[in-house]
Amino acid sequence: MRDTNKNRKITAPDSGPLALLGIAFAIVGAGCALEFPDYDQGGSSGTASGGAGGSTTDGAAGSTSSSPAPDGSSCNSNGECLNGHCLPSNTEEGNVCCATACEDAGAASCGTNGNCDAHGGSCALYPAGTACGDTTTCDVGMLTSMSCQMGSCENVSGPCAGGLACADATSCKSSCASSADCVNPAAECPAGECVQPVGSPCDSDEQCLSGVCGTTGNGGHCCTAACDPTGEPCGAIDCDESGACIFPETACGDTASCTNATLTSEYCDGLGECASGAEGAPCPGHLVCEDANSCYETCGSNDTTGDARCTQGFWCDGSACVPASVVPGAPCTRGAQCASGVCTALGCYL
Repeated sequence: MRDTNKNRKITAPDSGPLALLGIAFAIVGAGCALEFPDYDQGGSSGTASGGAGGSTTDGAAGSTSSSPAPDGSSCNSNGECLNGHCLPSNTEEGNVCCATACEDAGAASCGTNGNCDAHGGSCALYPAGTACGDTTTCDVGMLTSMSCQMGSCENVSGPCAGGLACADATSCKSSCASSADCVNPAAECPAGECVQPVGSPCDSDEQCLSGVCGTTGNGGHCCTAACDPTGEPCGAIDCDESGACIFPETACGDTASCTNATLTSEYCDGLGECASGAEGAPCPGHLVCEDANSCYETCGSNDTTGDARCTQGFWCDGSACVPASVVPGAPCTRGAQCASGVCTALGCYL
């Protein structure tokens, strides 16, 4: 039998279709790798973390996000806050997350000043003493101007400087030519300044006929004679309308303790000495204890942070604790301004 394969030439199969098929699989594989980075074999991308902090990490971007911060937290932008309001703190450095947006109503309104109280609970108001109007009058040596008081613009009066009389209906004299230019008829005018009798307000010793202005020589009332002793804690602090020295009855000694709004301590005897024996007395100015040994000296800010430094039934107007309103419907911006503790859109609810 003849061998038909004897001289047959053997050739390699055509590799073209197989090569194209391999390229196609390579392209599909690359596309999958790009679309699903979480399954990178190295395990370096696509990680996620959560748990107590509530934060997550985006493997592709490498960024971290956190839950919005509650009111009272420090912040740098609105997006960081639960309620979306990051505002300047009224009493502390930096910004704070606030429960509501606080517009600056302008000093003339004595309303909100654009800041939030440090607790983040409410908007702060312009403090007492802020100038709020252009109307100024002068009468019998008293200069009256408009300034914020208890959240509203009120007329506030004070004596002309140096005991001078009014120059006209809106201003004080700047100097005197005779005693007629002084509001006190008993004053003298030896050198262009009113020199006052004892008990009169003064800014310097030269303004007093006695040559003694208060206990420091730069403010107070004209004294009959120099006071002794002076200085803390029990020394004289000024003179009264008769020219007699005024001594404090404040806490002294090293054993003071403070609980709620009561300071227990030794107290000055009103004669310049520290009396022995501890006694309890309310913190002055309707304030509460700052720590275990002392009271706050001021409530500090016209907001809930300041209110918290006042005793029950009082609120902070930016400089002092003032009584809460007992009038139904009285204007208010927060509960502490109302005796009931309830402030509504219609005013105090009593």
